Amino acid sequence: MRQRKRSVGRVDSRIAACFLVALAGCFSCDRVSSENTALSETLELPGFNERSAILAIDIPIGFGYEVDKGVDFIVHRLTSPSGSTQLGIYVGNHPSTFIEDEGEDWSSLSGHVDEREVVWKMREHKEAVFAETLVDRFLIPGHGFEGPFIFQDSRLHLFVSAGGKADMEAGLGFFDSLRLQAPAVSRSSSPSEEAKLNRISVHLKKDGKVEWKGQGHDETLEEMLPTFIQASELMDEVPMLTVEYDPEVSRDAFRDLLELIMKSLDYPYDLKMELKKSK
Repeated sequence: MRQRKRSVGRVDSRIAACFLVALAGCFSCDRVSSENTALSETLELPGFNERSAILAIDIPIGFGYEVDKGVDFIVHRLTSPSGSTQLGIYVGNHPSTFIEDEGEDWSSLSGHVDEREVVWKMREHKEAVFAETLVDRFLIPGHGFEGPFIFQDSRLHLFVSAGGKADMEAGLGFFDSLRLQAPAVSRSSSPSEEAKLNRISVHLKKDGKVEWKGQGHDETLEEMLPTFIQASELMDEVPMLTVEYDPEVSRDAFRDLLELIMKSLDYPYDLKMELKKSK
């Protein structure tokens, strides 16, 4: 079953409330200096269900934490002790920005999230500043992960509200430590389910090339996967794709392959996957 779409202009009421409360708090607060970040702690951010991806972030001790949880999304909110800075992290299906570009007075600022280059869209109102960005491919597992997992929308919506430019700069800096702690995982199969698995596999080499033999056909993996899944369903089997990868393969090549697989499927949740390192 397809998940509901989170559309721009019809933002979930909980998300909208988060945005409005955050801005309202900044509009009414006095400008203060940046928070002291000398002491920090790692906060684990759970997913919206027991199978969802888990994130982690390093934040200063004393920050407040709240969460809004829906059927197919979760919003994490972190607030500085003074209340002048609030960070928001949306994880779920179809992330989108709060406000469209058209007619809005935005400026841009380059930054980093877990070593990834991002572009923040920023808007100022009196002494308050608001910024947001969409980070692509964040929830795709990377090097070192082995085992079964499931696909989710791999993007994150991040947003920050602050009482001034100094607090905004500090708030954006906290996202440098945001990372994927664990990808969305697939439940272990029972012996009876294991017997019904219809398996195919690919090998991602260290040069980024994919070794794939389409069972005597010339189709690419992208072309073959939908047919493979449909055939598995007709045979009352569960499609299982195993990706074996060389440890030396680049991080980008690894994510490129998994994203290619995800984009080739109409229903990513219908495919079970397993990652294995080459010996």
